[in-house]
Order: sequence, then C-alpha cells, then structure tokens
Amino acid sequence: MKNKILFLATDGYQPTIIESQLIELKKNIEKRNDNQCKVLFFVFSKSEKAIALNKFNDVIVLLGIKKALPFARFINSIILVINLFKYKIYPDIIHCRTESSLSISIFIKFFCNSKLIWDCRGLSYEEYIYIIKPNRIIKLYKYLQFKIDIIVAKLLCDKAIFVSKDLRDYYSFNHTNKPSYIIPCLSNSKLFFYSEGLRDKMRNELGFSEKDKVIITIGSNSKWQNINETVDFFIDLFEENPNYKLLVLTNSKIKNHPNIISKFVNFSEVNNYLNAADFAFFTRDDLILNNVASPVKFSEFSMSGLTVIQNGNVNQVEEFGSIIGNIISLNFIKSKIKKPINSRDFVMSKSMEFYSMSSYKDVYDSIYKTYKD
Repeated sequence: MKNKILFLATDGYQPTIIESQLIELKKNIEKRNDNQCKVLFFVFSKSEKAIALNKFNDVIVLLGIKKALPFARFINSIILVINLFKYKIYPDIIHCRTESSLSISIFIKFFCNSKLIWDCRGLSYEEYIYIIKPNRIIKLYKYLQFKIDIIVAKLLCDKAIFVSKDLRDYYSFNHTNKPSYIIPCLSNSKLFFYSEGLRDKMRNELGFSEKDKVIITIGSNSKWQNINETVDFFIDLFEENPNYKLLVLTNSKIKNHPNIISKFVNFSEVNNYLNAADFAFFTRDDLILNNVASPVKFSEFSMSGLTVIQNGNVNQVEEFGSIIGNIISLNFIKSKIKKPINSRDFVMSKSMEFYSMSSYKDVYDSIYKTYKD
C-alpha cells in the first residue's frame, strides 16, 4: 500500500543539500513502491523564500521563526500544522532531517497519526559551539535547546537513521530498542563519476600537462574548513616542485601562487574539476564532531575515483577508505603521492558500494515499509 511521505528540513535555504539530498531522495523513493512524496523546508527571511521558490519546483517553502529564538520550535510547529492542513497534506511518514525538524513535528504526529523518522546528520550542539563560540549564557541556552531536541527525537521517533555507527553509539540509540539504520552521506552517481575523456578535456582546458600532479580541495575560509591552511600546507610541501598543482574550488579569496588555481563553480560542475585532478586533499580537526561524521565531500571524491590525502580524524573515512583503497595519510604524503594507490575506475566502482543510493535500496525499503500492512 502507498505511503504518503513528507521530507522535512528546518535548516534554512541550503540549495545544494535540498537539491542533492532531499529532492534526490524524494525522486528515488517515489520510484519504489509508488510512494507519494513531498519536500517541505523552512526558511527564515522573505528574500530566502523568494529565491527558493524561484529555484525549486514542486516543493513547499515556509517562512518560519529562527531556531535560536525562544519558543521558535513551538511557533514553527504551529506554522507546519496550519500549512499541511492548508495544502491538504496528511503524511503517513515524516522524514525529519535533523532533530530540530522532528521537534516541530510533534503536533502532526498526533493529529495525523504520522510516524516520525529521525534523520540524524551529526552533533548539532558541538558544531554550533565549534563555529560560533558563544558566551556562557548563550552556550547554556543552546545546550538546553539542543538537549531537549535530542530527548524529544529519541522518545518520539519511530525509526532513526544515522550517518555513521559512531554517531549512533554517541547517542546510545541502541538502548531505545527502536529500529535504526546506518546510511552515510551519499552522492549521486549521475553527478559524480570518473571518465577518462572528461579528464582529458578538463586538463586541456585548465592547461595541465600529463607530468603535472594535480591536487584538488574544496572549501572556504570558514572556521569549519579553513582553505588557507590547506594552501599554506601545499606551498610548504611542494614549493620546489613546479609539477605539483593545487586546484581550489572556493568562493573565498586565497593567496596568489603560480602553482595554485582557484575557481568558483556551480555544484553541477564540480565533478568536471574532480576528474581533472589526480588527488584530493581532505583534512578535519581531531574533534568528536568530526570523529563521528560522514563527510559528503569524501563520498564525492571517492565516486569520482580520486585517491584522498587525509589526516585520519574522521573514523568513517578511515574505515571506508581502507576498504575502497583510496586514502593516503598526511604523515606519508611525500613518499606516496607520486601516483594513486588504485586505478580510478576501481575506486569509483568500489566506492559505489558505500556511497551510491542504489546500494541502500533495501535499507530504504525497510525504513519506509508501509505501516498500514
């Protein structure tokens, strides 16, 4: 029997996530078992809403109250109820992207007898503290806010998805005796893949010779991913070797250097540049929020067949990368960076076992198995 599924997000206008994850997931789930799916997300300004409605078709965009404000969860839950009744959407299942989405779905759960799926993406509180570094009062307020979200999610969800085993263990979810599933951050194999013809075309466009060893990195100057630290590291390591090039995909200003090329490209163009590279550079600080993460960038690098230079601080990258055979430790970079460990076709094929939507069809079938049977 068909399920009516609502994919709900409350993190504002994030076009890449909405397009590559929510809408893509909706399309795949609709194809299986004839489920009826809808994507709904909250934004927090009129300008964001206008942009979102102009960019996306067949989605519902609601103007909500910023999550940091007092009573925002309650007010947004009322907004959600009113609009679902307005659009005559009575979901059997609500797929809540993050615990804050689940916390505003409580009324709908009881009004429509909807089942709630908690899609846990990471450590929200730890990420907030790491990026914002608030004063003590704000820190305590946010701690209580996030803590309540987690308690509500664990109590009221019917099933849960975690991006890594470590994240599930961190929240001790196995003790709830509720069904849970591990699905890492996936990438679309139609958008991320390796093609020798594409590689040759892009390297020709960018002016790279076959002797050049091209390392690609993606990021910004945000605290989360300080791209200039990568640039400094590259300059220190390869200053004396002109055959090593760094290709940086960023919207931030970086240092000028003859062996560094900086580009700002649309999401749909990223794979072209990944194909032009020989290696990818991916590092994270040794923090619990990174230890338990599932970085989508690593899945994109792997699906395009790249060998990834990394510093071992993301447990899943170490685990999956060791099996795929496409990781190089930062400690051994000079001795191992002469050529990739495995062929790009092999890495692409092997990585699909971990990061392709098609590898998780049975898992998704189990998650969305009709509650009406």
